[in-house]
Amino acid sequence: MTNSKNTYEVKILGTDGYEGKENGWYGDCIIIYNASSSKMIVYDCGSEQHAERVIEFMGDNKITQTDVILSHNDSDHFDGIPKLIENGKVGKIFTTPLFDT
Repeated sequence: MTNSKNTYEVKILGTDGYEGKENGWYGDCIIIYNASSSKMIVYDCGSEQHAERVIEFMGDNKITQTDVILSHNDSDHFDGIPKLIENGKVGKIFTTPLFDT
């Protein structure tokens, strides 16, 4: 027996329909969400087009804010995060520390 309150679904965003996708890499973006609790986490957000799809998904599912996990500090993993922040969609951001050696 599963408890739906603790069941999370995973949505991996591809680049189908992305403008200019043949000219570059759009990185990663994974949505992890629980429909019954409206909890959501975004794992990386590699482009503004990913961010637009995340915002649309949030609107469709009545989710006001999401936490973000940034796996590492490369542009193909974070380029969409500023758009999420500008639109007031980010609660917390979790990442690894960046050390300058």
